Amino acid sequence: MKPIAFFLSFLTITLLLTACTDAKRLREHGAATSATLVTKSETCSSRTHSGTQTFDLMFMARDTAQIRKAAHVDDVWKDTTISFMERLEKWDSSSGGIGTMTNVTITVDVATFDKYTPGQRVRIVYLPEDPQVVMLKEDL
Repeated sequence: MKPIAFFLSFLTITLLLTACTDAKRLREHGAATSATLVTKSETCSSRTHSGTQTFDLMFMARDTAQIRKAAHVDDVWKDTTISFMERLEKWDSSSGGIGTMTNVTITVDVATFDKYTPGQRVRIVYLPEDPQVVMLKEDL
């Protein structure tokens, strides 16, 4: 086998294993939210007649502490065993914040690329500890 062919095979396997690992981490520890599709682009290779389709997404990413705090605030409002005034006293108006504006570029397949247009909202899952690790929720 030629060295370049071996290298390409190795690179493909490495990328596939990385993608599988990210998908597993996202399923186990990911946070779901909506993102706006800012732009979509397609690069084509005339030699191989193949290309890569990407989405540039923008969303508000909250870290783990912000997510926990927002969940606590929700629990306070849902607690019907205490009076409304007691709920108001327990409520923290800073409900974890809205997060940090995050921009990412993800690779998508052709069917997904054709399905969405810029400006549309898409459902994503991201890792709160690393918001750059993102997948479309429909791909999980």
